Amino acid sequence: MGRVEKKYHAYLILIFFVFTAVLASGCTFAYKTDLLKQIEQMVSGTAVKTTGITLDVNELTLVIDNTVQLNITVTPDNATDKSVTWQSLNEDIAAVSSTGLVTGINVGDTSVIAAANDGNFTDECIVHVKGHEVTGVLLNYHTFTIAYGDTLQLIAAVQPDNAYDKSVIWSTSDSGVATVDTNGFVSVVDSGTASVTVTTVDGGYTDTCDITAKHTTGDIENFSAGGVAFNMVYVPPKSFPTRTDDSGSSAVAKGFQIGETEVTYELWYKVYT
Repeated sequence: MGRVEKKYHAYLILIFFVFTAVLASGCTFAYKTDLLKQIEQMVSGTAVKTTGITLDVNELTLVIDNTVQLNITVTPDNATDKSVTWQSLNEDIAAVSSTGLVTGINVGDTSVIAAANDGNFTDECIVHVKGHEVTGVLLNYHTFTIAYGDTLQLIAAVQPDNAYDKSVIWSTSDSGVATVDTNGFVSVVDSGTASVTVTTVDGGYTDTCDITAKHTTGDIENFSAGGVAFNMVYVPPKSFPTRTDDSGSSAVAKGFQIGETEVTYELWYKVYT
């Protein structure tokens, strides 16, 4: 058997085994055909070398868990081996499959590199991964009536559940009535009305709870008159004993029962001496 016959005999054997293996795989018909063409060109000595590769995108931004397909162009168009190897420089931020499918993993920046298997040719795509953006916020209460001196825990549900930055800022319209801390814990310091608002850092979305604070019977409040401090006990309006005002009526405007004022020595001394 001559050299040419031996070469093509070996070629046919190689084709048979490769085709059998590829046929048993899940590869597409186009891939099988291209692979057989490459084998034929290499065996016959007519292989066309790769001279360069180009990505369709050199910078992209995607959200965590989302994907973007990168595509590569190999030159020349009739290059024998158009295969490339994909690599992410930081797989904790973005991963890339063997076909160039990029997946966002964590917030940050990295690069995806495509390298030609034939020749020392590469191209790079800079990848920016960001978190899911906030779309809204919802409080557990929108109106609440509360007694003077009591507290209330407001809870802010930032939407969506997988939002990356769920931080919020709390504020009150009247700290003389109700205060709120950084965790949404409301303390009532006087009777009246106040609005407590939560604002998301990401997007500036807001929600509000309107607080109505009321005194209840028996509440003790501190007062100061003429430099003398004293306490007074609260009773509901119009509940004063008869003949405690000038007209002898119980329909008085103020709700502090003078008869139950706590008299200190300083107050007694100021009034009676």
